[in-house]
Amino acid sequence: MIGYLYHITSKTTGKMYIGITSDIVRRFRKHKTELNNNTHHSPKLQKAWNYYGADDFVFSYVEVEID
Repeated sequence: MIGYLYHITSKTTGKMYIGITSDIVRRFRKHKTELNNNTHHSPKLQKAWNYYGADDFVFSYVEVEID
């Protein structure tokens, strides 16, 4: 099965949130919605998003084989 290893990276600090999913479009959409609504499950990512703003973050991914 094909999956995606992804990270959300702050351009300012270089810190990353890393995850894995089988549906990258749905997962990125959910992250962005939660971050914009101040309801993300990661307090550290939420705090950075609130402080630096959405334009500071890069969403990237690579395809991986998931067993």
